[in-house]
Amino acid sequence: MICLVLIRKTKSNRYGCSFFIPKRGEMMSRFKQKYTDEQLLQLLHDFKEKYGRVPSSTDINKEEGYPRGSIYTYRFGSFQNALKLAGLKREKIKNDKYSDEYLMKCYKEIVNYYNRQPSLTEINEYVKNKKGFPSARTFASRFDGIDNLHKLCGFEAEKNGMSYQKDFLLNELKRFYKENGRVPTSSEFDKANTGYPSRKTYSKYFGSFNNALILAGFTPKNNTNPKAKPMPDGVKEYNKENLRYFFFKFIDEFGKVPTVKEMEKAKGYPTRQAYRKVFGSWNQAMIEFGFEPRNMQYTDEELKEAFLSFVEKHGRIPSYKEFNNSEYPSFWCYQQRFGSWNNAVKAYGFEPNNEGLGFVYRFEDGELVKSKYEFDVSTYFRKNNIKYDRDVPYKKYIKNYKGRKNCDYVIDYKGSELFIEIAGLYTDNKNKSYVEKDYIRRFNDKLKLLEKSNLNYFVLYPKDFKEKTLDEIFSFLK
Repeated sequence: MICLVLIRKTKSNRYGCSFFIPKRGEMMSRFKQKYTDEQLLQLLHDFKEKYGRVPSSTDINKEEGYPRGSIYTYRFGSFQNALKLAGLKREKIKNDKYSDEYLMKCYKEIVNYYNRQPSLTEINEYVKNKKGFPSARTFASRFDGIDNLHKLCGFEAEKNGMSYQKDFLLNELKRFYKENGRVPTSSEFDKANTGYPSRKTYSKYFGSFNNALILAGFTPKNNTNPKAKPMPDGVKEYNKENLRYFFFKFIDEFGKVPTVKEMEKAKGYPTRQAYRKVFGSWNQAMIEFGFEPRNMQYTDEELKEAFLSFVEKHGRIPSYKEFNNSEYPSFWCYQQRFGSWNNAVKAYGFEPNNEGLGFVYRFEDGELVKSKYEFDVSTYFRKNNIKYDRDVPYKKYIKNYKGRKNCDYVIDYKGSELFIEIAGLYTDNKNKSYVEKDYIRRFNDKLKLLEKSNLNYFVLYPKDFKEKTLDEIFSFLK
């Protein structure tokens, strides 16, 4: 049985839909370059002449008969570059509704939610259901870009991601005391959307929440975090020298090289987080101390061979999730060896996928896919010479619908369309993130729209890809 959610709307066959078999020689002609660079830039001027303003990428996406904004990004590097080449410039939007202080407070809350610098899309996703929150556009226009706002709020960018400045973290504790008249507890910083950095952030930078309170000039309450491990006597901040000292002190005291759990349990010794923060990982610390980690059973050549074999088999680089609980070495092996998964990807000569929520790939003809499911489906259709359209607006097919919802894939055959949706984040996970919950809500709205329509469609969920091959899923097309 094929794992599909199939809605029958016609009696054309047992699937309730029609299919096509392309004629010999009838390939992907629709994917050939449709616009020249000059035509794309001229369309920007046409929009301005029609509406009296310079368009944004969102305006272009909404305008019927125009290429999508992503085409401009692909062709010119970014939509802003396209405007610049066309000699156009959008006026900055002024918004006096919010004070700078309020905008910065809202932004800190968003950063704490994602635990890193968010993209404009992620900001808009977050503020969608937050009353009184400004849009990403407001943030960017007021501070001349999110990067500037990020720095003004006390955050700084590092090569391996976004991080906090310690002075900023300590000042946030002082701000809490000033606003509430008391010393904060770790549980209050554990809650989401408080506007303050999380307890985990303080543990990462200071070893524990209590250590941060002490450095901020406060006396921690005994019940602030009963599980928190205090710093050794005389140590206010960890570094390579004192962590090395405690490592060899453990050997002298207990007569053996410690495991990370043994170091964690030993009274008067640093936490595992301290070693991870300073050295990147416990294993990396052991290597620098002259010891061979116990669980690094793969050689550099074995890790490289496993990675490249995946690329050869699938025609793309893997996501880190695909190297977890699989036939391949765990992504942790790569992280311990290279410092991060992305560092490993770069070491093997590839560009990491840093857009959106994870996997991103662009085919040579410009088609952009943002999940491994989309990549696999597009690749399958291409190999089997099955014509398809991507991101097709439903308003073209559903009467009286003027919304912006699109269909992932549309297969055309003898005047009848089959609409294929991929619910990539529609999982059965019990603990869903905000992004997953919002995705499911919006996808359910799309399903309600389809149920009321007369369109033939089916939906593919993540479990379908796990339980069946693509040949089995699309066997009815043959």
